Amino acid sequence: MGATERLAATTSLLSSVEHLARRREQRSSRMNEWAISRDAYARYNRPFRKLLDLASDERTHRALHAGRVAASAALILPGNGRWRGAATLYLGVSGALLYPGERYGTDGSDQASIMVQTVTGLARLAPSSRTQDALIWYVALQGNLSYLISGWVKLLGPDWRSGAALAGVMRTRTYGHEGVWKLAHRHPRTTRALVYGVLGLECLFPVLYLRGGRLTRPVLGGAVLFHLANGYVMGLGRFLPAFAAMHPMVAYTSTPRSHPAAAGRDDTMPAAVALLAAGGAAV
Repeated sequence: MGATERLAATTSLLSSVEHLARRREQRSSRMNEWAISRDAYARYNRPFRKLLDLASDERTHRALHAGRVAASAALILPGNGRWRGAATLYLGVSGALLYPGERYGTDGSDQASIMVQTVTGLARLAPSSRTQDALIWYVALQGNLSYLISGWVKLLGPDWRSGAALAGVMRTRTYGHEGVWKLAHRHPRTTRALVYGVLGLECLFPVLYLRGGRLTRPVLGGAVLFHLANGYVMGLGRFLPAFAAMHPMVAYTSTPRSHPAAAGRDDTMPAAVALLAAGGAAV
């Protein structure tokens, strides 16, 4: 749980610092004007809409993000107390409250962090190890599904099966990269092999549960490299700590209970998980 908390906290720290630093720019663009966005929640009950109104208030908005910065910074530091559960749960709940008013500018990393932090906070505060294990398994299964479904959905698209999708994405203004597009255009066979590699990693992600967890390190290592590449090429920097935050839970559930790492808690983890935690903290 300690590794997951630190990686997820890195995501929240980057996100909240960005929102606070660019608040004036966002306010002038009116892209996330709550007076307009709130219409999307008209069907929800009145108390919930009032809560969203409060979270989207200018002063409350700044206070929540300032609290998220403080909680994230504290969670990245060493420590192993129940306060970490409360801090992590705060990040998850506050992220969920802020999300409706920040729909333009958020992405899958924020959604993943909200889920991971809410469940991990509950796990840290859980009264029994069985409840903790159930919640850890939930995060691990969500991590598997995030890769598995993404891969199989891509596989349904003819452009992904032909390998042309990568070059197409690299031509876009939002996620594109001119240099990579030129390389993909010049070397179609290499590009196709790279696309097939990504599809294989995502579609076959759950194979890390085979052979007693011996495949955990290479599969998670490949996923980390995948997010590193996305961060550099597509500008999705928060995706690495956000999705890597689920990796310690995946590694824990894939490790046989006879393994020494499975007997420990929190900061006692396999070398692969420690490597992921160190990599995420450096992002």
